[in-house]
Amino acid sequence: MNSFRPLEAFIGGLFIGTACGVYMLFSRRIAGCSGSMKAVLHALALGRREISKIAFTGGLLAGGALMQALLPSSFSAPPAPSLVLAFAGFAVGIGTALANGCTSGHGLCGLSRLSFRSLMAVPIFMVTASLTTTITDVTTAIKSGGPLGTILPIGATPTSTSVLAAQLAGGLALALAAGLALLPAKSTAKEAYLGLWSGGCFAIGLTIGGMVRPSVVLGALGPAAFDGTLWVLFCTALATTFVAFRVAARVGVQEASVWGAASPAPVDRALLIGSVFFGVGWGATGLCPGPLLVGVGASGAPGLLLMLFAAALGMALANPISKAAGVAMECMLRKRRLGKVFPEAPRLKELEVSHEVGKPSDQQ
Repeated sequence: MNSFRPLEAFIGGLFIGTACGVYMLFSRRIAGCSGSMKAVLHALALGRREISKIAFTGGLLAGGALMQALLPSSFSAPPAPSLVLAFAGFAVGIGTALANGCTSGHGLCGLSRLSFRSLMAVPIFMVTASLTTTITDVTTAIKSGGPLGTILPIGATPTSTSVLAAQLAGGLALALAAGLALLPAKSTAKEAYLGLWSGGCFAIGLTIGGMVRPSVVLGALGPAAFDGTLWVLFCTALATTFVAFRVAARVGVQEASVWGAASPAPVDRALLIGSVFFGVGWGATGLCPGPLLVGVGASGAPGLLLMLFAAALGMALANPISKAAGVAMECMLRKRRLGKVFPEAPRLKELEVSHEVGKPSDQQ
C-alpha cells in the first residue's frame, strides 16, 4: 500500500533547494528544468549552445540513471504510450515556452527571486493542475466506483534510504569543492561542470522525494487519495532556495533578485495562457519537465519518450502558434474598430437596396 513519507519529501526538498542555490551562487543562473530542455532544442535546431543549461539537462538524465541503479524502489512502472500523454506533453511544452518557466523556474527560483511574474504564474498553474486532476479523479470514481477523499497513512522512511541520502550528500559536497578548486574560473569547463552537478543534485532530490512517481504528484493535486509529499517537498525546496538566493544576493549576485534586473519582464498574456496550458498538462499526468527528464534517464520507457517528444514539439511550435494567434486577434480587433468608425455602413446598404427597387426611403 502507498504511504505518505514526509521525511523523504523533506530530504528531497533539501537536495533540490541546494541544487537551485548552488547553480545561482556559482553560475548566476536559474535552475529551470524547462529552460534547460529548451536550451537543448536551441542547440540542435539553431546551433545556439548554452553549455551550462545543456549540462544541467545532462545532469537530470544522468541523475535518473544513477538513482535507478542505487534506489530503484523510488520509481514506479512508467506509463504506457497514449494520446493523453501526447496531449499532456504538448501542453506542458507550449505552456512552459509561453510562460518561460515551470515548477522549478517559476515555483522555486522565480518566487525566491521575488518575481511578480512568478507570483502570478504559480497560483495559475497550481490551480489549473489541481482542477485537471480533480476532474479526472471524479470522472474515474463515477465510472468505476473508486474512492474519493481518502488520505494516505504516514509511512516510515527505510534506514537504507536515509543512509544513501547522507552518502550522496557527502559525495556531492566533495565533488563540488573539487570542481570549484580545480577548474579555471569563468571557463567553459567550469560552466559545464556546475550545470552537470546542479542537474544531478536536482535529480537526486526528485527521486528521493518521490516526484518521479506520477501517483505521488497526482495524490497531492486531486481528491482521490491525498498524498502530502509534493507540498512538503515544495515548501522545503522553496525555503532552501529562498535562503540560498538571499545569500547570493548579499555577496553580489544580482541575478538572485528580480530587483537586480535592469527592466523586469511584465506580466503579459503569454505568461497567463502558458501557465494554464502547463497546469493542464501537469495535472493530467503528474509529470513536469524535471521528473520527466529524470524518468527518461532512468528507464527510457516509450511512454516517457513520447511525452518528452510531444513537449519538445510544443516548445518548438509555441512561438509560431503565439504569433498566429496574435495576428488573428489583431484582425478581429480591427474589424471591431472599423464597425465603430463606420456605424452607418449597414444603413447605407439598406438605402442602396431601397433605391434600386424604386421604394422611397424615410430620408427622401
